[in-house]
Amino acid sequence: MYRAILTVSVIVGFAVLLTLSTLSQIFAEEAENIDNPKFLTGVAMEYDENNLGFNIEYWLEGELSNLVIVNSIANSVTFEYDSQGIAEEDLIISLPVELIEEPIAVYVNGEQESESIRFKIGNVTQMTIPLYENSKEITIVGVKVIPEFGSITLLILAISVISIIVLTSTQKVSINFLK
Repeated sequence: MYRAILTVSVIVGFAVLLTLSTLSQIFAEEAENIDNPKFLTGVAMEYDENNLGFNIEYWLEGELSNLVIVNSIANSVTFEYDSQGIAEEDLIISLPVELIEEPIAVYVNGEQESESIRFKIGNVTQMTIPLYENSKEITIVGVKVIPEFGSITLLILAISVISIIVLTSTQKVSINFLK
């Protein structure tokens, strides 16, 4: 009887050690991924007056393409994803508030992803978005994509205002000259 209890105890102990070893290996791999973020640099340079753009930090086994589309009309930022044959994983991405404010919806391959999680830390919104092997395009829609107006638009606006002021002032002079 004692031998049977001892044998069962050894088997259970071995199973527990094997499980703990496997779990520690999984947690070590996850920690390694968290410790090694990837970066997209120079995102939306055309909107930045210094032409530096925004830096986006993300954690993902696959890769996000450097081609990021900012759509100020749809208030969205779209990322291209290369799954590299990975069946399923989560994208953890840190988005600067200066780029996109209050993300409200996520679309993966055009379909809304309801399992995404977001929370704000200071001036960064961190999102966790589940991805699948066939995921190619990730679109994040916010309340506002900043800046809505690029520097070229501001330049055109300034030239327009100055032109209106100059034209109205010259018309007043010519009207006073005729009197």
